[in-house]
Amino acid sequence: MTRRQEIENIIIGTILNNYCGEDYFSDCKSCITANMFSDERNRMIYNKAIEMRNAGHLNITPFDVVKYDTAMFELAPYMCELSVYWYFLSKKVDYNERQWLWSLSHDYKPRYTEVTFSDYVNRFIQIVFSS
Repeated sequence: MTRRQEIENIIIGTILNNYCGEDYFSDCKSCITANMFSDERNRMIYNKAIEMRNAGHLNITPFDVVKYDTAMFELAPYMCELSVYWYFLSKKVDYNERQWLWSLSHDYKPRYTEVTFSDYVNRFIQIVFSS
């Protein structure tokens, strides 16, 4: 998997994981378009997220997407996978926890990451326009 694909998954997975009330979609709605995604499934999900927002829906979870458009049902397992395993905060916590655990058993000062969702959005745009 390329870095571009990873970042695409992180962006879509984070948009689909707004259970905590964070509005990550607002970080990318004005600078990312659906045609920037190389994965057709991610493009379809992003298009649906745009459509849902334009219709006034604030929640964009896999359940909400399928409830809004039952034609998206075939993508439900994929959307669930993205929202769980590619959510940027869970990736950040996992990385920082591994740094901490490694430091416990080695003479090592952990290097925690302070990456934000906006950092992923900016990197994605850089990758798209440099291709």
